[in-house]
Amino acid sequence: MKIDNVEANLVTFNSLLSGLCKATRMKEAKMVCKEMEANGFVPDRFTYSILFDGFSISGDVEGVIARYEEAIGKGVGINSYNCGVLLNALCKHGKIEKAEEILGKEMENELVPNDVVFKTIVNGYCREGDINRAIFTIERMENHGGRPDCITFNSLINKFCEIREMDTAEKWVKKVAKKGISPNLVTYNTLINGYGQMGRFDRCFQILEEIEYHGMKPDVVRFRSLIDCFCKVGNLLEVEMVLRDMEGRGVSPDTRIYNMLIDGTCSMGRIKDAFRFFDKMVQGKIDPTLANYNFLVNGLCKKARIMEAAVLLNQIIITGLSPDAITYNSLISGYSSAGKTQKCLDLYENMKKLGIQPSLKTFHPFFSGCSKEGIVIVEKLFSEMLQLDLSPDLVVQSMEIFRRH
Repeated sequence: MKIDNVEANLVTFNSLLSGLCKATRMKEAKMVCKEMEANGFVPDRFTYSILFDGFSISGDVEGVIARYEEAIGKGVGINSYNCGVLLNALCKHGKIEKAEEILGKEMENELVPNDVVFKTIVNGYCREGDINRAIFTIERMENHGGRPDCITFNSLINKFCEIREMDTAEKWVKKVAKKGISPNLVTYNTLINGYGQMGRFDRCFQILEEIEYHGMKPDVVRFRSLIDCFCKVGNLLEVEMVLRDMEGRGVSPDTRIYNMLIDGTCSMGRIKDAFRFFDKMVQGKIDPTLANYNFLVNGLCKKARIMEAAVLLNQIIITGLSPDAITYNSLISGYSSAGKTQKCLDLYENMKKLGIQPSLKTFHPFFSGCSKEGIVIVEKLFSEMLQLDLSPDLVVQSMEIFRRH
């Protein structure tokens, strides 16, 4: 058989499979597997690694398990690399018990797990919140001659931070250091994020100093965590201080930071500051994203500055971006609050013409605002909502239109 005039071999098929799996075109990948075997080529370990990864990316964990069972049935032995890919796929989808079961079977078949395999299991238990078994797995790893590294312990430290056991997280950082393993920037970022969520900003700034003391340079990710926390608690003064500190260290804000700043200031109702950050972003030669515009549109609509929001809609289109349901939902809500029902309906029709799928939030303003305009409009929109397979949520259920159906 030839593919693009090249005589096919196992490497050719594996390359084709790899491309299909990365694109999550699993139906075609299965067909290629059948074609491969029909041409006398037997799938090897590399083939199955590709398939494990592909089914995992596509969210088909049962497909991952089926490929493993198929490999065993065909006598294709699993090595540490395959095992790592397989277990990672299972752990990502919450199948930690199945991962342990397979690891146990393979170890009985004399598989020697490498560090990646154990790290995967540790991460899997941390994802599931089973910290004790994660710690036990680290001990197993050491008993098998493995060497846990900073990445291994970061999973554990991150989990302690998530559940706000910051003292325990700090103890593990010290414990790891005693093993001769230095914390990395990810470790410190985890701590900053944890303390930030608890409002312990004094400790966050201390950690930034520790990063520099240990010869590391805080990067944009470290500052991103701090800015996110300050924005969530509405502390714009501290945000400004962090920005100045950040820029003083030669670190420039990125798109995600500007998203946080614009979203945060709009949520605080500080539209002027939101536009100030937007202008600063543009001056820094960072192209605004649709999310940036959507935050501003929503903020303006909530402040009843509808005409300015409409100008931004035109600006979105001029810049080559395509408005989405979030953009239109904000505008419809704004015009509804202003009592401009016809404008809401015009926007709704325009949405449909552009192929933008309405969401439940699209209909909320209509059911509350349009009821004054007449029951016919409301009934028509309610019917369209149901035709879109949108189930009434609590907001819709509390309205008169729902009680009539």
